[in-house]
Amino acid sequence: MIYIYLRYLAIIGTVVLLLFGISFFPPLTSGGNSAGSGVSQAEYEEITGQELAYCENSAYDVDCECFAEISGHILSQQETKVPFAVYPDRTALARGQASGEC
Repeated sequence: MIYIYLRYLAIIGTVVLLLFGISFFPPLTSGGNSAGSGVSQAEYEEITGQELAYCENSAYDVDCECFAEISGHILSQQETKVPFAVYPDRTALARGQASGEC
């Protein structure tokens, strides 16, 4: 009988510890404003300008304004790193999504 109570206590303790740990984890996604999270408007405009120049100099058959806006927004986001996780190259991800959307 005591083992049943200890098992329930262990389950409750594990859940409490998980919830406590999750509460300290920052959100992996964030609401988007034009400048992205954690960067100034000037930094966002610089990134967007670089992406616009890249689009105009490359062979993409897309609307370069749209391309620069999407890839600039993705590149300007401050990302939260999860320990031991593998992340794709941000530039390739941003440009791939932008070329597919525009």
